[in-house]
Amino acid sequence: MEITVARITPYKSDRSPTLRAFVSLQIYTPTCTFEVRDCKYHINDSGDWIQLPSRPYEDRETGEQRYTNTVHFPDKDEYAHFQNRGKHEIRKALDPGYADQMGAPAPQHSQGNGAAKLEVAKPVQAEAYEERDERGETFDDIPF
Repeated sequence: MEITVARITPYKSDRSPTLRAFVSLQIYTPTCTFEVRDCKYHINDSGDWIQLPSRPYEDRETGEQRYTNTVHFPDKDEYAHFQNRGKHEIRKALDPGYADQMGAPAPQHSQGNGAAKLEVAKPVQAEAYEERDERGETFDDIPF
């Protein structure tokens, strides 16, 4: 499984101090290519991680709103590979110097026809998304 960053939107807010970017990741397998949209890239003192897209549901017992992932990796090793490889690609996209530090080439993203695919969008205005979050809505219609 190979992974590239298709689109990344840097994000910073006091309301969600660990959230650093919204990301769409393109995943290449031997039999197909697909894109996972609406991922979130987080960093805290313990490290960084990719949060998979999720949707809300109401817990039948407590009535509380909870979230469930819409993408699932049944194999733990493949999930670990996705996290490690995805984080590496996100770091390269956010910090061009990261590839140099790691001794790796700069990211070369393509869509199969050689055209550049990686898009780094302008940072998101946190206030607009905080209002949505306070209303309990998800980030589903962020333009990815």
